[in-house]
Amino acid sequence: MAILRDADHSPAPSPPIPTHCLSPDVYVHALGRVWCEPTTFATDLLLALLLAVLAARARPDGNGGGRAYFALLSVAFLVGGLRHLLHHELLALVPALSRVQNVASSLSLGLLGPVLALGRDGRERRVVAVAWGLLAAGFVVAHLVSGAFWLTIAHQSIAQLAAVAVVVATGRAQDYRWFLGSIGLGLVCAVLFATKAAPHPWFNHNDLAHLIMLPAFWLMGAQLARVRTGGSA
Repeated sequence: MAILRDADHSPAPSPPIPTHCLSPDVYVHALGRVWCEPTTFATDLLLALLLAVLAARARPDGNGGGRAYFALLSVAFLVGGLRHLLHHELLALVPALSRVQNVASSLSLGLLGPVLALGRDGRERRVVAVAWGLLAAGFVVAHLVSGAFWLTIAHQSIAQLAAVAVVVATGRAQDYRWFLGSIGLGLVCAVLFATKAAPHPWFNHNDLAHLIMLPAFWLMGAQLARVRTGGSA
């Protein structure tokens, strides 16, 4: 007599959900919603929290812009993380979130020259403040018109490399070693963004770069503390 076996009634694996995530296969389906790139959101949130702490610790004395510099960057990373996380659920809002992120980043870069007190005297520092401010204003307008993320990368590259050039040209590299160390780590991040090198799809180049940015911004905080107390000015 043939032995009849019960059919396997175990549920078939759920098919992948078509998503609008920036990384289509990296998402969590929970609470009836699709949450995109949760690891990227988590690392963005870590950066936003660190920058908020640095902003809170910055004092309004000295160059006076450190608090605004870190606060704007904190907003940029928080909005960037939300843009990744909600890319599927709030797709219509993504262009607006991108513009907020890019504008906050450019406004912070507009403060980079002044908060570092670049220049050897008051006149040179005023020139730096105007130059960095005009550059930021141009990119803010471009962000409002376009919203393309590559504009943020271009602004970061120009503003930071120009700051390095001023430091070297004025012979003050030793005074600005914390800032130069931060820029060095930033170059590693730039390579990661350019090559999209990632150890795992769920821990991609964005996530790895964000972790490297944590010590980079800590070094920037150390540099601004020296400027505030007169160590670099």
